[in-house]
Amino acid sequence: MKNLTEIIARKVFFARSNAGLEIKDLSKMTNICPKALISIESGQYRPTPKELMRLISALEINPSNLLS
Repeated sequence: MKNLTEIIARKVFFARSNAGLEIKDLSKMTNICPKALISIESGQYRPTPKELMRLISALEINPSNLLS
């Protein structure tokens, strides 16, 4: 079973890709620096709850789908 950080990484990457956004676009929308977004998407960093809420809002992700 994958850990939570890996699940979030995969979901954020796919949501961003499906929305046709580049890292720099999502960075502007969420006020999360591009390096942090790259780390989140690669599973090297778990976003803080505040960052997670910004990602959910910007990518229009259902919170229950993000964590499952």
